[in-house]
Amino acid sequence: MVRTWSTGKSGVYALAFDRDGKILAAGTGEGKVIFLDLVSGAVLSALEPHRGPVWAIAFGPEGFFATGSSDRTVRLFRMPKAEPLATFSHKGTVWDLLFLEQTQALATVSADLTFRLFSLPTGYEIAELRPHATQVNRIAGSTDEKFLATASEDGRVLVWDLQKLLSMRPKITAVFYAQEISRSQYILVTVEDPNADIVSVRIFVEPELPGTVSLSPGASFDPKVAGKTQASFGFQVMVNRPQKVRLTLVVTDSFGLISDPKILKFSVR
Repeated sequence: MVRTWSTGKSGVYALAFDRDGKILAAGTGEGKVIFLDLVSGAVLSALEPHRGPVWAIAFGPEGFFATGSSDRTVRLFRMPKAEPLATFSHKGTVWDLLFLEQTQALATVSADLTFRLFSLPTGYEIAELRPHATQVNRIAGSTDEKFLATASEDGRVLVWDLQKLLSMRPKITAVFYAQEISRSQYILVTVEDPNADIVSVRIFVEPELPGTVSLSPGASFDPKVAGKTQASFGFQVMVNRPQKVRLTLVVTDSFGLISDPKILKFSVR
């Protein structure tokens, strides 16, 4: 035995070594993450990022560090100072995490039946898949990142060709809009999808003045382009006060693959 530490009475549910093998991170039942120095034996620092037990910990490339918890969130940090970068939400306990260095993504699995991919460092969601009948407990990747495997309480292990999966994502190819308007404008969007099954549009609004921007048919809607590998759709933006507006637009297919976001910026006179 090389080292022994006591982390309290709540128990330890997750462990991970850093990429140099000199620091061990331990996730506790109190929602804490304790960083332990294997050389000196010292407790370096502690985080308290969660409100429930920490079930998953992972060190990634470029100083990325992530934790997953029964509080239904994933927290992304940048080491060595544990600078908080992003929070990702699930609808169930997050059981496992995996950094994909070549893909520049973080993979997560959860009790909400989903396997998700988030891009790094932006944190945009790439995919929200529901491949299993019950909660997804574990995820693993091959060394070359060609394959991912997910395991579930439904008794199945599924293997994914990662690059083939990502190649099937829908794309927003163009957006036509005015960068300065008086009060409203119609925005036209063109898309491509190899599966021809785009089923939803989501629009995230960042106005300077909350409550002043409205969308028709809404912030989330079916663009009615299923069955087409290339298509277009539109939506109306209404703004009742002069300001700058930023919209983030994504489309999702029926499998749960999500496009890269398209960011629109315009001003209202």
